[in-house]
Amino acid sequence: MKALITLVLVAALAVAAGLALQSVDGYVVFVVPPWRAQLSLTLFALLLVLVVIALYLSLRLGVMLFGLPRTLRRRRDAWRLRRAVRTLVRLVRAHVLGDAATVQRLAQRLDRSPGVAEAGAALAAATALERGDEARAENWLARLERWPDVRTVLEAEFGVRFSRPERLQAAMERLEKMPALPEATALRLRLEAAQREEKWQEVLASARRLRALESMDAAKAAALIRQAHLNEASSRLALGADLFAWWKRLPKEERFDPEFLAALARLAIERAQGGKVRPILEAALDKRWLPELVRRYPACLDAAERQAALARLESWLQAHPEEPAVLEALVELCLELKLWGKAQDYLARLRRLGADPKVLERFAARLQSAEAGRGGAILPAP
Repeated sequence: MKALITLVLVAALAVAAGLALQSVDGYVVFVVPPWRAQLSLTLFALLLVLVVIALYLSLRLGVMLFGLPRTLRRRRDAWRLRRAVRTLVRLVRAHVLGDAATVQRLAQRLDRSPGVAEAGAALAAATALERGDEARAENWLARLERWPDVRTVLEAEFGVRFSRPERLQAAMERLEKMPALPEATALRLRLEAAQREEKWQEVLASARRLRALESMDAAKAAALIRQAHLNEASSRLALGADLFAWWKRLPKEERFDPEFLAALARLAIERAQGGKVRPILEAALDKRWLPELVRRYPACLDAAERQAALARLESWLQAHPEEPAVLEALVELCLELKLWGKAQDYLARLRRLGADPKVLERFAARLQSAEAGRGGAILPAP
């Protein structure tokens, strides 16, 4: 539409100029002795316009010819860049799909493209690190001269992956001097290094900070925090230290983590130190009802604590009358205290709730063995 309007305007101007020149009777005389040339004013105007157009076109042609090498070079570079970008897209796709051979091949091709060579080398190095290919990872890291921050991060991962503490330490020292590096990246590397060296306090601090920054999946952060706490608890159990005071100092969301509490109880029971976690289980169950902890409660009792624990379990039963875990714990504790009648009563209630048949069979066998041992009647089948 714009071109059509421009054409109409030019045609209108040409017609107007032609009509105006028809009414002009003047002429132009050029005198160069002994020659003399006389032109009508209309012809002179037309020749002048043609000369101007010819000069303009000649100038444009000269400029174009003069800049032709630069233009060709720029177009060639643009074509190479487009081809390199297409290769980089394929490389990224191969990296995500885990096609290590394609990544190496495409990265070699990109090595001849200065604009994107570092990107290809970084992806190739990351792929080699994931695959555990130390030689190739080393080779690609050496090519990241223009990306010192990326190289330092990958160097740290190299040190972690291939157990090279000197490389890891050097990379971590360089990271400290890079204020522009994202905090989450530095924290992730510190976390990996701390895990490798089993520095659980550093693991705990890094995982908490990454969780606060929302730079780590909440479930993964919770698992790392749980692992750090369990390793701390294991050390304390080995030293015979108090667990309850340490547990009370933990943040609330970590202190009452069900998986952590269950794992802590298992750890103490396996170490034959269940009494160390009994106060923890009681405090946790007062705040949050967790059937798994109730089932493990009898195994955490010393002989002198069983009678008081029986009263506590009966109070829990009043609060949770339909809870199989409490009845299982009561049967277990009554068997330990040799309260056969109570054990039979609680086992009968457990049957009415439809508890696990294997659990019922195990308790019934123990009761039957106890009755046979003291010469009493055999427990009747349900």
